[in-house]
Amino acid sequence: MTSAAGDSKGVDEHEADTNATAAAASRAALSRLVQRTLHTVRASTIGQLPHRPPVKVIGKLTDHASNALSWHATITDAHAQSEGEGVARLFRTSLGIAWQFVRGTAMGVVLFSTYSYVKDRIHVDETRPLHVFGKETASGSIAGIVHGVCNHTLERALRNPSSLAGTAVSHAMSHGSLFGTYGLTKTLLLDSNDERESYKGIACIAAAGCIAGMVQEAVSIHTTEAETEGLASLRPSLASALTRMPLRQIIMAAPASALGFLAFEYAESVIGEREEK
Repeated sequence: MTSAAGDSKGVDEHEADTNATAAAASRAALSRLVQRTLHTVRASTIGQLPHRPPVKVIGKLTDHASNALSWHATITDAHAQSEGEGVARLFRTSLGIAWQFVRGTAMGVVLFSTYSYVKDRIHVDETRPLHVFGKETASGSIAGIVHGVCNHTLERALRNPSSLAGTAVSHAMSHGSLFGTYGLTKTLLLDSNDERESYKGIACIAAAGCIAGMVQEAVSIHTTEAETEGLASLRPSLASALTRMPLRQIIMAAPASALGFLAFEYAESVIGEREEK
């Protein structure tokens, strides 16, 4: 019995060694397969990418995509606000789309023109993130106030309820947080402005745009009510910020914001190409 037990033990050890050898061989083969696959993907994609990204193409694509999202939101809002059925509703929806497009374009020009004007006149150390944050927040807040006053004027002209102080403060907080967060995040992610037109720069701008869009949405959720109810409604709304934070709505704001900032950053290249033509 001792001899039989010894033979059985020897067989078990041999099988264990065989299994271990097979497992090691399988891992080695799998490792080689993964390495070859990565090498093939790298050679066929990354290896063929140009040394510098096609900034003009990226500017055009993001501009078109951002406009498409804006059109979708405009059409959806106009359709939801129109009344009636059939041809009557279609007519009202068309008028609503035309009005929202004109209004949105004009308000966008006001916002970004004011932001750029103020930003160009504030000089800080661009290598210090907190200085950049202060500059961007101030520029965005002032642009937001101008944007809010124009928005209030339009709402009053349409005889809609609107609070001048509430609208100005709401837009100042919203756009101040948007541009401030974007400038701070971009400064922290990019080592220098020279990386702006690199693949890393594009990724950093997109990431900064996502974060800024989510921060702005989180702020806007608790400040929009002040535009119609006045500043008195701002304190209780902000007090409930920690308990009323719809994450899905906030996250959904990220893609549109990223596309918007990519288009904004690389708009100069697209405009330059159009002027050359």
